[in-house]
Amino acid sequence: MKGLPEGVFDFEVARLLVKPTDTLTVVESDSWEDTTELRAKAEAQGLDASAAAAIAAMRAAGNVDEALGLAADLPRDVALYTAGALAWNQQDFATALEHFQAVSALPAGERPHRGLWASFMEGRAYALNGDSAAAVEAFERTRALARAGASDPLGLAVASLGEQARVQRAAGDAASAVRLYAEQAARGSASGRNSLLFVARDAVVDPAAVDSLLADELGTRLLLAYLYSRYNELIEPDPDNEYPSYDAPADGPRLIALLDRIAAAPKIPDPDRLAAIAYRAGRFEQAGKLAAGVQTPLAAWLRAKLALRDGQLDLAAAAYAEAARAFRPTKCGARCRSAPSTTTASRSSRTAGCRRRPARWRCRAATICRPWKCSMPRQTSIGPMPPTSPSAWSARRN
Repeated sequence: MKGLPEGVFDFEVARLLVKPTDTLTVVESDSWEDTTELRAKAEAQGLDASAAAAIAAMRAAGNVDEALGLAADLPRDVALYTAGALAWNQQDFATALEHFQAVSALPAGERPHRGLWASFMEGRAYALNGDSAAAVEAFERTRALARAGASDPLGLAVASLGEQARVQRAAGDAASAVRLYAEQAARGSASGRNSLLFVARDAVVDPAAVDSLLADELGTRLLLAYLYSRYNELIEPDPDNEYPSYDAPADGPRLIALLDRIAAAPKIPDPDRLAAIAYRAGRFEQAGKLAAGVQTPLAAWLRAKLALRDGQLDLAAAAYAEAARAFRPTKCGARCRSAPSTTTASRSSRTAGCRRRPARWRCRAATICRPWKCSMPRQTSIGPMPPTSPSAWSARRN
């Protein structure tokens, strides 16, 4: 009970928007994984048995004309798209775009297999050409086709959110980019969450970028999510240090400056997060004002801690009870009786398939709770993300 719950950035940004109710799916893989098999399986979906061999032969061709000569009995949209994909992989982007456009120009009934795929790749090609308006239209068309039932085994509709966000961010529309990345994250996309982290990291070192985010409610919430969960990254720049420690204090000058800028806004979204940031920075009076009247578990936890500081044990107990009522049921359907301890579990507490789970985490159903499935505040160590490029995985799918 002594520690303040640490934020988890992935959780914070996944709640920026409510998950949409449509059926768009996320299909992602790690950057080091070979996606050849995934792509080949998706390419053969809905086609006859000979299609896979014909597509493989086209992809192995030396040029587009040779590839089209190997198309055999492939449907027209599949043949045109595969030829465009070959040109794309050969970095002949103009030819690739011509073939993707040819797929999109087919009547709707003649492009059931690759119509959506071609729209997605059109968007990427337009983005490379600097035609942001055409790219945005193509990515929006990709999602419309998916919602209409077009084949999307590679999850390109969700990927298009990140691709479009990158285009609009490059065009200076930070608010639209954050909203698109947030929708991607709300759907469960790791790429969307990572992209939001890059946006926040870039913003906190650029006052103009901070202004751009603070002009939008969702952008402000993104900054709060970053400061609440990643304040340790706000170290002073040191160009001579290749491997910084990321151990900035919770009351460092960079954090305090951002805290003051957000607090000066006439309306503060997620005031409980700002209250937690202020509490960590030692601004207890400010934290109390921000948490007062806010009905969230974190605000109740903060009120409990502030009451403890003032020696008001009854108020603290009531506030902790209020916070505990919001804990989600565990996987077994019951609620944990107490917050997870930071102590190491004894060997006797282990059961089949369970490790390092103390017996005190037993729930009312008399089974071992899974504490990481609970929403109980607990101390965590949040380190920096690896330096990967947002949405880079989608480049491996064409």
